Amino acid sequence: MRRLACIALLSCATQGGDGQGDVDLPRTGVGPFRKLEAKEVPGVAPYVLDNLNARYRQPAALALDDGSVALYVVAVDAGQDVIVRTRAQDQRAFYGAVGDFGHKPPVVLRADLPWEGTALAKPAIVRFQGRYALYYRAEAGRIGLARSDDGFRFTKEPQPVLARDASVAWETQDLTGVTAAVLEDRVHLFYASNGAIGEAVSDDGVHFTRVDGHPETPALDPVLQPGPAGSFDAFGVFEPCASPRQTPSGRLQVRVLYTGYEKDPAAGGKSVIAFAGRYGTSGALSRNPLPVYAVGQGEHAPALWGGEAYDMLYVEQSKGYPAIAAAVAPVKQRFAEPDGFAPEP
Repeated sequence: MRRLACIALLSCATQGGDGQGDVDLPRTGVGPFRKLEAKEVPGVAPYVLDNLNARYRQPAALALDDGSVALYVVAVDAGQDVIVRTRAQDQRAFYGAVGDFGHKPPVVLRADLPWEGTALAKPAIVRFQGRYALYYRAEAGRIGLARSDDGFRFTKEPQPVLARDASVAWETQDLTGVTAAVLEDRVHLFYASNGAIGEAVSDDGVHFTRVDGHPETPALDPVLQPGPAGSFDAFGVFEPCASPRQTPSGRLQVRVLYTGYEKDPAAGGKSVIAFAGRYGTSGALSRNPLPVYAVGQGEHAPALWGGEAYDMLYVEQSKGYPAIAAAVAPVKQRFAEPDGFAPEP
């Protein structure tokens, strides 16, 4: 408990902005985040999407052209884990949230292919080649792809696009999480296995090739491994969320938020949201020495929406049941009360 309190305090410290040009990058430029307060959300702070029956979790964020944000999240529908979509014009008041009576986020994807099993998880949404590309984890630990012209009606690829490769030494477990980013007209998937994060790339968004985090060594390595003993992510790094941007000096910075655990959560290990980054389209990620969000509420599965004035972090967090909470950076950013819920998802 004492160590967790220390982490929470550290996560509120200044981690450094962009400074002059790209000073201290690529491992800065994200967070720290503060959780939203009571007047800033229409429901119970810091939760922006919660329902005891739907049990919303594992968000993926997509910035829309009108400045609003769409969230693709896992929810329970008719006893099955499906993916639904919701939207907020102000990044806080989501369609179908508590208080938005009569509205329910629509299901956009459910398990219906033989290889998927009965449940879907961990959505990742990007725009690629003029369409929405929704990557997701199926029950058997393989990654699927569905594409759409409008963000609601999706057509799936018949087979998974990525699965555990037994010939890769570090991939000793099925894939547990995925995120997608479009870098120089290629799709990059960052995926978790065995407490580490790997990377695969594709020209068409369907056929992927793994890339080496450390090409100077003979083995195919992950791009991010657990931290040293005693660190906040010593047990493992999970649930990546990629968010590329151009730095003030015009360099491509790949930012990856992730869930870190100091020790096994089955043995009481606490989670934090942490951050690593790099310049360019290849190579290992450089870890920030401090977490960017740590509140001791089982926070995990980060999703990032980036705006010009502030960034919003969405995480799955415990409210006695799973729900989506929100936080903002910089911490000095304050919001007025929400004007109203989005009229459609």
